[in-house]
Amino acid sequence: MQTENSQYLRSIETLKDSTFFKATPKDALAELMEKLVYRKWDKGTYLSGAYEPLPFFYIVVTGKIKEYQVDEISEKERTNFILSTGDVFDVLNLLDDRPHKIHWETLEETEVLMIRKEEMLRWMDKYPQAQKHLYQYMASHVRMLEDMTADLSMRPTLVRLSKLLIQSFDMDRGCLRRIDNLPNSELAKLIGTTRAVLNRHIQELKGCGAISVQRKKINIENTDRLMMIVQNSHVPLAAHC
Repeated sequence: MQTENSQYLRSIETLKDSTFFKATPKDALAELMEKLVYRKWDKGTYLSGAYEPLPFFYIVVTGKIKEYQVDEISEKERTNFILSTGDVFDVLNLLDDRPHKIHWETLEETEVLMIRKEEMLRWMDKYPQAQKHLYQYMASHVRMLEDMTADLSMRPTLVRLSKLLIQSFDMDRGCLRRIDNLPNSELAKLIGTTRAVLNRHIQELKGCGAISVQRKKINIENTDRLMMIVQNSHVPLAAHC
């Protein structure tokens, strides 16, 4: 991407703010920008690394992408992450160049920057600091998957929902991020349950004043009550919240 491109300034600001590229020297980012290609994807755009590795490495500029797995027998989906501005994929593909059963789908119109995997690896070889960021980024996602696995096996569904809401709540803006405006069917996949069960728990949280729902949008009303549910691993009746 050249500096005269209309998307250049927004794109390079995305890199500067991304945890994957934090503290990367300006000259290194400028060199990387020359290799990046801008793309806009419609909602429902689908990619898969299940059968062969993705040939490109992607950086999200705007929008939302769900990263998920599908059970081959039951065809049930479990969403691992919601990727948004500054997130990248497929990181694992940079390390071993092997297929893995992960799929990506845009949940809304999404803008990305893309670079051929080989070019990204050459750039990282030239700037070893980028390799450190790669390992840190991978480590943070492995820890999140560890927590998710533990929660799925040991925490009640209401606790998992409350934890998701707390983790997604932006205290400065006073609203949810990443999961804002997601339909309940997608929220259910993030906590490993069905839409019917999720809807029941949303009513419970509404009943105890922890959240409100307006035009299908969840608003956090009382973080202390959500935290009480998470910390106590307790599933209270609305009257006891």
